[in-house]
Amino acid sequence: MEKDILDVYRKLGVKRAIDAHVHVELEKEDQIATIKELGIDPSMDALKAEMKENGIERIVLLSEDDEENGRLAKMDFDRNKVLLGMYVDPFRTSSGGYLKTIEGYLKRGAFGALKLYPGYEYFDPSEEKCRPLFELAKQYSVPVVIHTGDTHVEPGSDVKPKVKYARPYHVDDAAVEFPEVKFIIAHAGNPWVHDAAEVAYKNANVFVDISGWFVGKADKRDIDVLKQNLSFLLSFCKADKIIYGTDWPLVRMVDYLSFVQRNIKAKKDELEKIMYKNAVNVFWK
Repeated sequence: MEKDILDVYRKLGVKRAIDAHVHVELEKEDQIATIKELGIDPSMDALKAEMKENGIERIVLLSEDDEENGRLAKMDFDRNKVLLGMYVDPFRTSSGGYLKTIEGYLKRGAFGALKLYPGYEYFDPSEEKCRPLFELAKQYSVPVVIHTGDTHVEPGSDVKPKVKYARPYHVDDAAVEFPEVKFIIAHAGNPWVHDAAEVAYKNANVFVDISGWFVGKADKRDIDVLKQNLSFLLSFCKADKIIYGTDWPLVRMVDYLSFVQRNIKAKKDELEKIMYKNAVNVFWK
């Protein structure tokens, strides 16, 4: 690791970290667009380099569509280092063939989590069409990551997300109905962090990840608000429920590690849970 990263880890008081929320761009055209927008190379090779440079021991790599599911499933990963989260579409759960495809991936261990995108696809996790997905998660003992909060899109994108579907309190219904399934409220519902904290606090099977709280570089206003959010999560739902992640490549790993190091006020044992142990318990056990 480079010297500045080593200094961040030293100040955090931890020796290792898991980034439990990352993505990758597999198409050259998409890679070029991300580099142009953010100055970050989102390719698989760049991801491996980022992990090495930033001392990231493991990652949870989340797919964004069916095609990406297929391509990622064919790649050779060290499953102790890279856990894949499969994109799933609740609008297709009435199809037995679609559910068999998902089950096939889970049965052979290609994916170790499911990922839903309510704000981008106009549904909430309490809806009946999501139940078959949660039943599979229960059957195969895999966690479910649910995008909540702000819905970032690139300028000029044809995607038109609706944040009313991305409110984190919708996760409560699913958590109550499926207590055996671990649910991760991605991005801690930012800016509805209080809602996310309540859902995690009341449900033993719900956790929050703190990824994607800013894109690129955070300005002072961002930092002031996010610092308060970190403090609130720690005081309300405790360190046991918080999982570290970045949402790379929307932000450089070094910048997000530095943000946490500068702004989180936690004890060493709490930071070890947030940066490593909670992710192991949720995704690898």
